[in-house]
Amino acid sequence: MTMLIRRRAGAGASRAPRSVVEAPVVVEVGQSRVGECAEPGGDVRARLGADECRHASRGREVPGEPLEDGRHAGRLAVGARLKPLGRIRQERRRLPVEVGVEPRRVEQMITPRTTGILGVHVWGRVCEVEALTEIARRYNVKLLFDAAHAFGCSYKGKMIGGFGDAEIFSFHATKFLNTFEGGAVVTDNDELASRIRLMKNFGFSGYDQVIYIGTNGKMTEVSAAMGLTNLESMHDFIAVNRRNYEQYQEELADLEGVTLLAYEEEERCNYQYVVAEIDERRTGVSRDQLMEVLHAENVLARRYFYPGCHRMEPYRSDYPEAGKQLPETEKVTERVLCLPTGTAVNAAAVTAICRIICLVLNNGAVISRKLNT
Repeated sequence: MTMLIRRRAGAGASRAPRSVVEAPVVVEVGQSRVGECAEPGGDVRARLGADECRHASRGREVPGEPLEDGRHAGRLAVGARLKPLGRIRQERRRLPVEVGVEPRRVEQMITPRTTGILGVHVWGRVCEVEALTEIARRYNVKLLFDAAHAFGCSYKGKMIGGFGDAEIFSFHATKFLNTFEGGAVVTDNDELASRIRLMKNFGFSGYDQVIYIGTNGKMTEVSAAMGLTNLESMHDFIAVNRRNYEQYQEELADLEGVTLLAYEEEERCNYQYVVAEIDERRTGVSRDQLMEVLHAENVLARRYFYPGCHRMEPYRSDYPEAGKQLPETEKVTERVLCLPTGTAVNAAAVTAICRIICLVLNNGAVISRKLNT
């Protein structure tokens, strides 16, 4: 893994570290897949997948994802005990699925051993920053944000990257800002920035002095050049993503049993993810059956956050009954489908995908029977 460490522009003096934190929290961003499409007349293809993040603290308890009724925001491989929190909030009206930490639940789960809170901006939808900031201040704990999906997004007019003790971006090849591999830890805490810089370079201080634990997390010049090139076209990428998102919204608006993730119009967003929730009770066909048909038509839409990290190791063995405690997580893993988007997906491709979806869902019961025989 490569990691780019940057200090927030305009940051002031460092804040004194809280004595409760004995070691920095290491956030390592892994791989995912984002949609890609061929030109009209060719195969429409998309590959999307869940992030893999590893969060480690030195024997401390850090509220994180995802084992609590019923929030799930990615797969975690945990190097130390993380106390889970949060849940999915499913609106009863015809609104998109929302995935996010609920501050009330966060506060309920804080114990004397808690040293930090981890919020995740999922699919470019920013979590409730102000409420989490107030909780962290009240309990004197650290506040981190996983911003892997949220480069170019804002919260109440302020760009993501300026909140909490640190925010972590992913620059993996499939993220909105692509440097092939890499990421950034963004903080205005000078001491934390210094420690992370040591960690990304084997703990070296100077020519031959190793003073801290570390690894090789340096970004290559080629990766940096790729990132700078993509930054030049950032607004063009957003414009294309938004066009595709709005076209999906328009063409699927009247389709029974399908809701799309909605973005706040007053905020800035990268619109990278077009997320559909499929309600089998209303469509007569399951998310997986719809995906099967799409794949047969060379539209490789992807189940996001599937099958749920509680169904993966080590959680599957450590918490074999976790699914019973995670009804909302189970709903998301069974319902959510990400559709192709990006600069390789034009209006004709979106229309073709939507026509397939409409055909399937308007004949859900019949298609479901055919697929089950």
